[in-house]
Amino acid sequence: MEINLIYSTKNAEQIKAARFVREAVKNLGISACITELDSIIPKPRVVVNGFDLLKDSTQSKPDGLSYEQIEQALEQTAW
Repeated sequence: MEINLIYSTKNAEQIKAARFVREAVKNLGISACITELDSIIPKPRVVVNGFDLLKDSTQSKPDGLSYEQIEQALEQTAW
């Protein structure tokens, strides 16, 4: 699995979301190559194999994502 993680390293909530992605990949035992890109964007993006997992996520905070959202999205994509 190829994961592109795009987030602002100047935003604490986005940094936390990036950490959640790395933790979820590890906890789920997913074999993945994670590429991180620092960009000033309103919300972090998680792109798996070219598909933006959280593009239409309206339940997340304006600039952050919960661990549960990320884990659920990765689980659905991995299997």
